[in-house]
Amino acid sequence: MHAARTPHHGHTTGPAWHFSDLNVPLTLAALAAVALWLLAVLAARTATRPRMPRPGPKTMDLRPEPPAVAEFLTGGWEVGGSAVQATLVDLAGRGLLGFEQVGPDPRDTIVRVKGEAGGGGGFGQYGSAPVSSFGQYGSAPGSGFGQYGSAPGSSLGQAGAAPGSSLGPTGGFGQSSSVPGSGFGQGSSPGSTGSAPNSGLGSTIPAAARMYGVAASEGLAAPFAVTGHGPGSATGGSASEATPTVAGRPVHVPARGNPGPLLPFEKRVLHRVSVLARDGVVPARALAQGTKDQDAKWHKAFDREVVADARARGLSRARYGFGIKALLAVAALVPAVLAAAAATRSRANGDGDGGAFAVVMAGALIVLGTLTGERETKAGQEVCAEWLGVRDWLAADEQFRRLPPAAVAIWDRYLAFAAGFGIARKTIGALPLGARDERRAWSTYGGVWHEVRLGYLAATERRVRHPKQSVRIAVRRIAACLVLAPGLVWIAVHKHWMVRLPLGHGTDVKAFTALGIAVACVIVSVSLYNVGGRVSKGKVVGIAFYILAPGALLWYVSHGLKLTDYEVSHTYVSYGVIAVSTLLSLVTAWNVVLLFGALADLALREQIVGELVRIRDRSDDRHLAVDPGGVAKIHAWPVARDAFGSLSEGATVSVTRGKWFGYVYDVSVTAASARGDLFAEAV
Repeated sequence: MHAARTPHHGHTTGPAWHFSDLNVPLTLAALAAVALWLLAVLAARTATRPRMPRPGPKTMDLRPEPPAVAEFLTGGWEVGGSAVQATLVDLAGRGLLGFEQVGPDPRDTIVRVKGEAGGGGGFGQYGSAPVSSFGQYGSAPGSGFGQYGSAPGSSLGQAGAAPGSSLGPTGGFGQSSSVPGSGFGQGSSPGSTGSAPNSGLGSTIPAAARMYGVAASEGLAAPFAVTGHGPGSATGGSASEATPTVAGRPVHVPARGNPGPLLPFEKRVLHRVSVLARDGVVPARALAQGTKDQDAKWHKAFDREVVADARARGLSRARYGFGIKALLAVAALVPAVLAAAAATRSRANGDGDGGAFAVVMAGALIVLGTLTGERETKAGQEVCAEWLGVRDWLAADEQFRRLPPAAVAIWDRYLAFAAGFGIARKTIGALPLGARDERRAWSTYGGVWHEVRLGYLAATERRVRHPKQSVRIAVRRIAACLVLAPGLVWIAVHKHWMVRLPLGHGTDVKAFTALGIAVACVIVSVSLYNVGGRVSKGKVVGIAFYILAPGALLWYVSHGLKLTDYEVSHTYVSYGVIAVSTLLSLVTAWNVVLLFGALADLALREQIVGELVRIRDRSDDRHLAVDPGGVAKIHAWPVARDAFGSLSEGATVSVTRGKWFGYVYDVSVTAASARGDLFAEAV
């Protein structure tokens, strides 16, 4: 008679689960519910996808939004990779920074922080006075701007007016513009794009008024500031006038000389440049700083601040609102309950129903956690359409694709928006605001910005540990090898081994005495070699077993065999002795080198003063690289993982290290780093 099966509702230990116990209907229902829930998530993703508006008419009129926000809108409500570079160029277009190209390559650009930080004079190879030549792409007001334009009153080059024309103080910048002050774009003429003569740009009043819901005909308390265009052009008022208002609310359109208050993500970019600048100057190539993890966190913070600004302007909203996520979370209860019911009915003892419910709900919450992003608002679509019109106007001019960062001296904020829209590729490529190159570093030691190549010495124990410890290790391991030397000498001096079996009287004591001496010598040798501590009992037992067991076996066999004058070839014995002796000699020689090297490190030390240009931390090692000046390549020294944790890159340090293995004894800071925390939050 078969034993009765435990009821399904019982929770006691029962028979093992079998496939035949599976409740097929409930299991299929749970799988179908999971599939339907995933389809609901897919439908939510499709329904909330940002809808791009139709581009507005081509226009050169700039709205008050910064380039990063404009790039966010036109990029489908996602912050793109060029938003940081666009913000950097925009800061230059507003007069907070300056770009100067010092070589034929646009990447040979230096960034000058304006104001007190950048008010100094010359700076060696990359420095210049505030009114000195800008190189190929421009110069101070009143001098020729070279290939990309000129100052007010001088003739324009390739990017300027038509040949033979000249511009007055209110002149335009179009390639084909022939009337002074007529316009700024390619092929512009008086009155095109809605700009009045001598305006240089179309009026920004209608655009800003539309943003704040005010008709263009309503009165303004003050004229708008310059929207960021060629030198001398205006929109009815100078950049130095008071901030304008629309319907009683302040509106500021940043311009050169009147940048206005900085937004959080603009402060972040300016902070990154300012802390790197030396006497207000930093090469553009040196802007790439930080590890990949640090740079990724910095960019994520930048993206969050851009999104927050777009939301504050009413141009963006969360793609998945609380209602959508709450509805999907409640809907996930259906497959979770069905999964729990299927688990309950599919087990002989009824265990596991709560576990199935928790697994399904945990998976649903993980999926809901991935539902992030932004989508359009009605106002955002209207603004995006206008920015798409500006993008099309900029894209129609082939010049922007070839302009370097230094051309911002002519194009002002237009170059920033062209970079944000991905049009000014050469400008974007010349401003590397990403993670650093681990094989290169920038230094200012000696008063001149220069690049050095880095090599990393292997983090071996002899370089990381103190030389005193290396001396102790070397002495013990040399002694460990010498303990085994007498045994090898004894074997080597016997030319023949004659064996007569069975063994004669008294040979048993000699055999076991020899085995005991061998065991003792090996244990002593291993104990000396093992510097970390005493030899464990397990090692002692292991050594005794591997020596005594074969010896005892041979002793036992020798009593059952009868051999007369059996000779073991001396050649084979010599081969064995040579092999073991070679190994011990190599170990001894290496430890002799280690001993003398450690003694040399203790006696011979060098003092190196320079700039700490690289601190590289990894899970298994830590390296410091110091630029002493006057060298093109330096080696980063390995140090203990937890050593010198208070150091920061950019500090001037004095390093004491050994000359042989290069152990770093001490690193003292002689001049603190002016960079501060490069990746600190901008405030």
